[in-house]
Amino acid sequence: LWPKGFSLAGYQQLLQFKNIWIGYRNTIFYALFGTLCMLAVNIPAGYALSRADMYGRKFLKVLYIIPMFFGGGLIPYYLLCKMLGLLNTFAIYIIPGMYSVYNMILIRSFFKSTPEELHEAAVLDGAGEFRIYFQLMIPLCMPVLITIFMWSFIGHWNDYLTSMLYCPQRPDLDSLQYVLRQIIA
Repeated sequence: LWPKGFSLAGYQQLLQFKNIWIGYRNTIFYALFGTLCMLAVNIPAGYALSRADMYGRKFLKVLYIIPMFFGGGLIPYYLLCKMLGLLNTFAIYIIPGMYSVYNMILIRSFFKSTPEELHEAAVLDGAGEFRIYFQLMIPLCMPVLITIFMWSFIGHWNDYLTSMLYCPQRPDLDSLQYVLRQIIA
Protein backbone atom coordinates (compact mmCIF):
# COMPACT_ATOMS: atom_id res chain seq x y z
CA LEU A 1 0.00 0.00 0.00
CA TRP A 2 2.90 2.41 0.59
CA PRO A 3 4.94 3.86 -2.26
CA LYS A 4 8.48 2.48 -2.61
CA GLY A 5 10.08 5.80 -3.52
CA PHE A 6 9.57 9.19 -5.07
CA SER A 7 10.60 9.80 -8.65
CA LEU A 8 9.93 12.42 -11.31
CA ALA A 9 11.38 10.29 -14.11
CA GLY A 10 7.98 9.81 -15.74
CA TYR A 11 7.42 13.57 -15.93
CA GLN A 12 10.93 14.14 -17.28
CA GLN A 13 10.32 11.62 -20.03
CA LEU A 14 6.87 13.05 -20.82
CA LEU A 15 8.06 16.65 -21.07
CA GLN A 16 10.66 15.71 -23.68
CA PHE A 17 7.94 15.38 -26.31
CA LYS A 18 7.69 18.57 -28.37
CA ASN A 19 4.02 18.00 -29.14
CA ILE A 20 3.05 18.18 -25.48
CA TRP A 21 3.80 21.91 -25.40
CA ILE A 22 1.81 22.46 -28.60
CA GLY A 23 -1.06 20.53 -27.01
CA TYR A 24 -0.90 22.66 -23.85
CA ARG A 25 -0.95 25.87 -25.86
CA ASN A 26 -3.84 24.72 -28.03
CA THR A 27 -5.93 23.33 -25.19
CA ILE A 28 -5.59 26.46 -23.07
CA PHE A 29 -6.58 28.61 -26.04
CA TYR A 30 -9.47 26.32 -27.07
CA ALA A 31 -10.81 26.14 -23.53
CA LEU A 32 -10.69 29.89 -22.86
CA PHE A 33 -11.79 31.14 -26.28
CA GLY A 34 -14.41 28.42 -26.78
CA THR A 35 -15.93 29.03 -23.36
CA LEU A 36 -16.06 32.79 -23.81
CA CYS A 37 -17.67 32.40 -27.25
CA MET A 38 -20.20 29.94 -25.83
CA LEU A 39 -21.15 32.40 -23.08
CA ALA A 40 -21.33 35.29 -25.55
CA VAL A 41 -23.96 33.38 -27.54
CA ASN A 42 -25.93 31.66 -24.77
CA ILE A 43 -26.33 34.55 -22.32
CA PRO A 44 -28.19 36.88 -24.72
CA ALA A 45 -30.29 33.96 -26.01
CA GLY A 46 -31.23 32.96 -22.47
CA TYR A 47 -32.07 36.54 -21.53
CA ALA A 48 -34.20 37.08 -24.64
CA LEU A 49 -36.15 33.87 -24.07
CA SER A 50 -36.70 34.76 -20.40
CA ARG A 51 -38.57 37.93 -21.32
CA ALA A 52 -42.34 37.37 -21.41
CA ASP A 53 -42.81 40.19 -23.92
CA MET A 54 -40.58 38.64 -26.59
CA TYR A 55 -42.44 37.91 -29.81
CA GLY A 56 -42.27 34.26 -30.91
CA ARG A 57 -40.79 33.06 -27.63
CA LYS A 58 -42.79 29.82 -27.46
CA PHE A 59 -42.00 28.89 -31.06
CA LEU A 60 -38.27 29.50 -30.53
CA LYS A 61 -38.32 27.49 -27.33
CA VAL A 62 -39.77 24.49 -29.17
CA LEU A 63 -37.38 25.05 -32.09
CA TYR A 64 -34.40 24.93 -29.70
CA ILE A 65 -35.56 21.98 -27.61
CA ILE A 66 -36.35 19.53 -30.45
CA PRO A 67 -32.70 19.16 -31.63
CA MET A 68 -31.68 18.68 -28.01
CA PHE A 69 -33.55 15.37 -27.94
CA PHE A 70 -33.16 14.26 -31.55
CA GLY A 71 -29.60 14.54 -32.83
CA GLY A 72 -28.48 13.46 -36.27
CA GLY A 73 -25.54 11.40 -35.11
CA LEU A 74 -21.83 11.37 -35.84
CA ILE A 75 -21.89 10.81 -39.61
CA PRO A 76 -24.32 13.64 -40.47
CA TYR A 77 -22.41 15.90 -38.07
CA TYR A 78 -19.14 15.04 -39.82
CA LEU A 79 -20.68 15.65 -43.24
CA LEU A 80 -22.06 19.00 -42.08
CA CYS A 81 -18.66 20.08 -40.77
CA LYS A 82 -17.11 18.98 -44.06
CA MET A 83 -19.66 20.95 -46.10
CA LEU A 84 -19.06 24.04 -43.97
CA GLY A 85 -15.30 23.72 -44.46
CA LEU A 86 -14.54 23.29 -40.75
CA LEU A 87 -12.44 20.12 -41.01
CA ASN A 88 -8.74 20.57 -40.20
CA THR A 89 -9.26 24.17 -39.09
CA PHE A 90 -9.17 25.99 -35.79
CA ALA A 91 -12.88 26.81 -36.15
CA ILE A 92 -13.93 23.17 -35.63
CA TYR A 93 -12.95 23.55 -31.95
CA ILE A 94 -15.00 26.71 -31.42
CA ILE A 95 -18.02 27.04 -33.74
CA PRO A 96 -19.86 23.73 -33.08
CA GLY A 97 -19.76 24.28 -29.31
CA MET A 98 -20.85 27.90 -29.35
CA TYR A 99 -24.50 27.15 -28.65
CA SER A 100 -25.71 24.74 -26.02
CA VAL A 101 -29.45 24.34 -25.55
CA TYR A 102 -28.97 22.93 -22.07
CA ASN A 103 -26.82 25.85 -20.94
CA MET A 104 -29.21 28.33 -22.56
CA ILE A 105 -32.15 26.77 -20.67
CA LEU A 106 -30.25 27.04 -17.39
CA ILE A 107 -29.42 30.69 -18.06
CA ARG A 108 -33.01 31.40 -19.13
CA SER A 109 -34.36 29.76 -15.97
CA PHE A 110 -32.03 31.81 -13.80
CA PHE A 111 -33.05 35.04 -15.57
CA LYS A 112 -36.72 34.09 -15.13
CA SER A 113 -36.16 33.51 -11.40
CA THR A 114 -35.13 37.14 -10.89
CA PRO A 115 -38.04 39.28 -9.74
CA GLU A 116 -39.89 41.08 -12.53
CA GLU A 117 -40.15 44.09 -10.21
CA LEU A 118 -36.40 44.71 -10.65
CA HIS A 119 -36.88 45.04 -14.39
CA GLU A 120 -39.91 47.30 -13.94
CA ALA A 121 -38.05 49.50 -11.44
CA ALA A 122 -35.12 49.86 -13.83
CA VAL A 123 -37.49 50.83 -16.67
CA LEU A 124 -39.14 53.41 -14.41
CA ASP A 125 -35.69 54.81 -13.60
CA GLY A 126 -35.09 55.30 -17.31
CA ALA A 127 -32.85 52.31 -18.07
CA GLY A 128 -33.05 50.75 -21.52
CA GLU A 129 -32.87 47.04 -22.29
CA PHE A 130 -29.09 47.03 -22.83
CA ARG A 131 -28.44 48.83 -19.56
CA ILE A 132 -30.80 46.48 -17.69
CA TYR A 133 -29.07 43.51 -19.31
CA PHE A 134 -25.48 44.56 -18.64
CA GLN A 135 -25.77 46.42 -15.33
CA LEU A 136 -28.60 44.57 -13.62
CA MET A 137 -29.19 41.09 -14.95
CA ILE A 138 -25.64 39.93 -15.68
CA PRO A 139 -24.32 40.77 -12.18
CA LEU A 140 -27.37 39.13 -10.58
CA CYS A 141 -26.86 35.92 -12.56
CA MET A 142 -23.14 35.59 -11.94
CA PRO A 143 -23.44 32.28 -9.98
CA VAL A 144 -25.04 30.42 -12.89
CA LEU A 145 -22.69 32.05 -15.38
CA ILE A 146 -19.62 30.97 -13.40
CA THR A 147 -21.02 27.44 -13.11
CA ILE A 148 -21.63 27.22 -16.86
CA PHE A 149 -18.20 28.75 -17.51
CA MET A 150 -16.61 25.96 -15.47
CA TRP A 151 -18.66 23.22 -17.19
CA SER A 152 -17.76 24.53 -20.63
CA PHE A 153 -14.10 25.07 -19.75
CA ILE A 154 -13.75 21.53 -18.42
CA GLY A 155 -15.59 20.16 -21.45
CA HIS A 156 -13.22 21.96 -23.83
CA TRP A 157 -10.22 20.94 -21.72
CA ASN A 158 -11.14 17.23 -21.81
CA ASP A 159 -12.00 17.16 -25.52
CA TYR A 160 -9.84 14.82 -27.57
CA LEU A 161 -12.40 13.53 -30.07
CA THR A 162 -12.36 16.76 -32.07
CA SER A 163 -8.64 16.36 -32.74
CA MET A 164 -9.00 12.69 -33.49
CA LEU A 165 -12.03 12.84 -35.79
CA TYR A 166 -12.04 16.29 -37.38
CA CYS A 167 -8.36 17.37 -37.53
CA PRO A 168 -6.33 14.25 -38.39
CA GLN A 169 -4.17 16.10 -40.94
CA ARG A 170 -3.20 19.01 -38.69
CA PRO A 171 -1.01 17.92 -35.74
CA ASP A 172 -0.35 21.59 -35.01
CA LEU A 173 -4.02 21.86 -33.90
CA ASP A 174 -4.02 18.81 -31.59
CA SER A 175 -5.32 19.22 -28.07
CA LEU A 176 -3.33 18.14 -25.04
CA GLN A 177 -5.58 15.15 -24.38
CA TYR A 178 -5.11 13.85 -27.91
CA VAL A 179 -1.33 14.28 -27.65
CA LEU A 180 -1.36 12.35 -24.36
CA ARG A 181 -3.49 9.63 -25.97
CA GLN A 182 -0.97 9.34 -28.81
CA ILE A 183 1.93 9.09 -26.36
CA ILE A 184 0.21 6.35 -24.36
CA ALA A 185 -1.01 4.38 -27.39
